[in-house]
Amino acid sequence: MYDVTSQIKRGSNLGVLGRAGHSIQIHNGPFTCRWAYLIAASAGQAGVDALLDAQHKD
Repeated sequence: MYDVTSQIKRGSNLGVLGRAGHSIQIHNGPFTCRWAYLIAASAGQAGVDALLDAQHKD
């Protein structure tokens, strides 16, 4: 069983996500290996989407 964290490094507006550059624990774990990978990928993509969307709103 695996716990999942997500972290985004290097960006001009990381403050949009809260604690810039820190690992964020994904809730509702632990997960099996396959689910952990899927959830980590989804969480990372959501973070990137939030950063890109925030850049376009400025």
